[in-house]
Amino acid sequence: MGEPSDASFIVTMAQLASVIEDDPLPPVDDPALLLGLPTAPDTAVVALDGDERPIGAAWWHFRNPAAHLYSRAGFVVAGKGRGPLGVAMVRELR
Repeated sequence: MGEPSDASFIVTMAQLASVIEDDPLPPVDDPALLLGLPTAPDTAVVALDGDERPIGAAWWHFRNPAAHLYSRAGFVVAGKGRGPLGVAMVRELR
């Protein structure tokens, strides 16, 4: 489970999860990004590499904060990108 000290990394992962390919990342105070963040660190999982460095994160919601991120990017196909799970990993591992 995520810890309070993981908050900054989780924000970075949320930024990466909210864009496609090489689009610019949203600012950390973007209202749409903030709605997609986990409600608490313990609703996130942070993956660590062999040296204990964070390399990815997943989080969940009991609401659907991601729907507006996809529609903002032009994806409005029913059933696509509207799930309650967010997942991201550092660029080097994608």
